[in-house]
Amino acid sequence: MRPITQLTGRYRLDELIAAGGMGEVWRGWDGVLARPVAVKLLRPAYADDEVTLARFRAEARHAGRLSHPGIAQAYDYAEATERSPAFLVMELVDGLSLAAVGSVVVLTTATRPSPARSARPSGPRPSGPRPSGSQPGGAGASASPSPSPAGQAGHTPPGRAKHGKGAPPGQQSVTS
Repeated sequence: MRPITQLTGRYRLDELIAAGGMGEVWRGWDGVLARPVAVKLLRPAYADDEVTLARFRAEARHAGRLSHPGIAQAYDYAEATERSPAFLVMELVDGLSLAAVGSVVVLTTATRPSPARSARPSGPRPSGPRPSGSQPGGAGASASPSPSPAGQAGHTPPGRAKHGKGAPPGQQSVTS
């Protein structure tokens, strides 16, 4: 079978951007409106799979109802024909993929101290009564009565905000 390079005489497929389980995403060109687009093609293997087709249609409908500057806009959708698979045409957003952005975020946060750790005050600690339920140790001390192993109920992972006992109303205590 010859690779598809045109859809409905309007959309030209220029470069494969990504491929996944359900289909492929291509950088394309809308010949009518003279603008770059992203075209998601449903894999031909799913052309007769009603469950997958229903999901693809739902994705197109949901995307078509969204309007926000941070979300790629849906432009067009078409069902499969003898000459082309089902496809969804969307605004082309140049930049890193979400997978690449996630990798950057993980690497960045792994090499930086957490804000809770770097925001700890230094110097003398205030004396006097502590809020009920708090432990000695000042800022950064856990409000738990004893250390809890990770994964047990009531445990707050290091650097995460904990609301409730030990924090004055409208504030939060941070565990270490």
